[in-house]
Amino acid sequence: MSEELHTAAFAASRANLVAAGRGRAALVAAGRGDTERVLEILDGGADVNAADADGITLVSSAARRGHTETVRALAARGADVDAADVRGATPVFGAAAHGHMETVRALVECGARVGTANNRGETPLFIAAANGRTACVLALVQEYGLDARAVNVEGFTPVFMAAWGGHTETVRALVHQCGADANTPNIEGLTPVVVAAYSGHTACVRALVRECGADLAIANSAGMTPVYAAVLGGHLETVQALVREFGADVNTPSSAGFTPLDAAATHRGDAAVAWTLVREGGAHLDRALEQRKAFAMALHPRLGRDSRAYALDEHLLQMVLGPHVASRPLSAKAAERGHRKAASVLKFLEEQEDVEPANAEKYAAANAEWRADFECPVCLESGGEALALAPCGHPVCSACWARIRQGDKKCPLCRSEDVVGVGPETFPRSAPLRERFRVQLGDLGAQA
Repeated sequence: MSEELHTAAFAASRANLVAAGRGRAALVAAGRGDTERVLEILDGGADVNAADADGITLVSSAARRGHTETVRALAARGADVDAADVRGATPVFGAAAHGHMETVRALVECGARVGTANNRGETPLFIAAANGRTACVLALVQEYGLDARAVNVEGFTPVFMAAWGGHTETVRALVHQCGADANTPNIEGLTPVVVAAYSGHTACVRALVRECGADLAIANSAGMTPVYAAVLGGHLETVQALVREFGADVNTPSSAGFTPLDAAATHRGDAAVAWTLVREGGAHLDRALEQRKAFAMALHPRLGRDSRAYALDEHLLQMVLGPHVASRPLSAKAAERGHRKAASVLKFLEEQEDVEPANAEKYAAANAEWRADFECPVCLESGGEALALAPCGHPVCSACWARIRQGDKKCPLCRSEDVVGVGPETFPRSAPLRERFRVQLGDLGAQA
């Protein structure tokens, strides 16, 4: 290379480095909203459309932080207010994501297109909904006419994205004020209430069902219902709400033949969820036995409905009914997976005579009485919430249960291992531990 070419290449390289340095400085200043400094750097030769490696421009940097005056100043210097980053997001997206509606309006006044979609087919409305920016959502729909029923490339709607994030007020606004549908599924057939349940957003689940018309019976091709999703997510409070408040069906199997109780016992090993499904939701502990009976009746109608058809060939049963039908109880399956607490609780329930779910309404008055007079035998405090440790049956208050759960998970009275705290009213009437509760909590049988 000649000396002249070498000198020219060096000069060009230096110029590029200087320009890049000015661009980075301008990006930082724009992000801080330091309009005076931004203009000073531009006057020094920086590119008004300089961008970082992700395609974030000066306008985008200012817009996402709500620096409206900086946005206006950059637009006045000729900045492209519709420049998209590598994901296809324009400055309006950044402003909408953080709820800066004044900045969105300024961008529109400067010529930005508010309805441009990103690479996933989402308008700024989707991003505002996903981040729970309710005021911004309403403005984008009511002032700029963005479609609240639109779907992205995966079939997500703005309601779906708001529900996934647990943004209850945004969900309400989209349905009641923007005309969105609460039951539109994505391409996998999952509805907003299913993703809210899977994520453990109990308040959002309540709003979707009570106020927005979400259908708990809708399942995708894999059989994913809201209660199944809540179980898979390990969210006890959401499972309890679906069962207690909405009477969700806990016995509907997935396409693979597994019920929410199967998932709680063998997949999650969640003893408290398993207890709720059985004692409050009426989940079938011995589903294999029920399927055997139905199969036996189909083959031999004269056997009678109470026939225990154990004589049927195991291989034939599994071929016809699926591999989930087996002689072993659910507690044994949970134990095989190493879920000791779930196995212990399920074994206790399997040994009881009555398997019908508890009637929570029937015992509501009794509960109020018990809790008013309850004295915890561990801390000797009165008036706390009465809970029972299953399967040993000793009563404790909620504060003591919290310490047990975070500690060695043993009953402080009998040292039983892997206990779980549940409401005493949910115990089967045949359980011996009822005798222990009669001492302090009254006779449940008398309240029936």
